Amino acid sequence: MTCGSTTCYTDNSDTNANGVPRWASVVICGTTACATGHEDYDADGVSDAVQLAACVKPRADLAATGQQLAIGLLVALSIGLVAAGTVLARKRSLFQAALQSGAAA
Repeated sequence: MTCGSTTCYTDNSDTNANGVPRWASVVICGTTACATGHEDYDADGVSDAVQLAACVKPRADLAATGQQLAIGLLVALSIGLVAAGTVLARKRSLFQAALQSGAAA
């Protein structure tokens, strides 16, 4: 949409008296008549019109991002610990030999 054209709705008037500004009706469903103001497509209990007016991000996206980050950090930490343990297990005989040669000297 480009402002100044017939498809750009920039005012807050409610032309069909459904409680939703004309611009929000166009954003929510593509026309000026179909939005009722009660649509809740992300099923979080807050209408999409209210979220749009408040510039709110859906809860589900934020929660999923935090969960994915936590799982990623746990996996990375686990891989790091296993790798460090493997390296130390392979070097154990070298550490023991160094300790024995230092004690003999």
